[in-house]
Amino acid sequence: LTRAAESEDFWAGEPLASEVPCTVDWRGIKVRGRMDRIDRSESGLTIVDLKSGSHVDKIQDSTGKLDHDLQLPLYREAAAEQYPDEPNIDTRYFSIRQSKVLTAKAPTEDDLLEFLTTTRARLAQGHFPIEPDQQQKACHYCDYRTVCRVGRRQEHKPRWTGEQS
Repeated sequence: LTRAAESEDFWAGEPLASEVPCTVDWRGIKVRGRMDRIDRSESGLTIVDLKSGSHVDKIQDSTGKLDHDLQLPLYREAAAEQYPDEPNIDTRYFSIRQSKVLTAKAPTEDDLLEFLTTTRARLAQGHFPIEPDQQQKACHYCDYRTVCRVGRRQEHKPRWTGEQS
């Protein structure tokens, strides 16, 4: 922790706030969360999300590949709502263990719209299918893999069709 705090990348300016709660209607979906830290510099605000390791959660693209970071774009829009007079709001991840800034690929506007359209429809229908990414990377971090209906341990089992024999 000391090494991380002494890193020149740890601070993005003067600390303004930490553990900032936010509730926002993000493009039609109510989201509640907490921003780890907000720093202020001459260039504006920076939302810093602290990571214990190097894992950054990603959303699937249209092919099922985990490719895009959703958290930082969401934080940027939420912070813009909470700090409407701030002309420039930046975001970044910082790894405590690695003492460095982590990079993440931001989704395009089309990727965001696709994700939001699908999510809104599923919320409205109450339909939440289990759809891990193509390589099932998300399964490595999932708390429910032992009871999941997909994945390597399920591949050899016959699929249930709903028909009784």
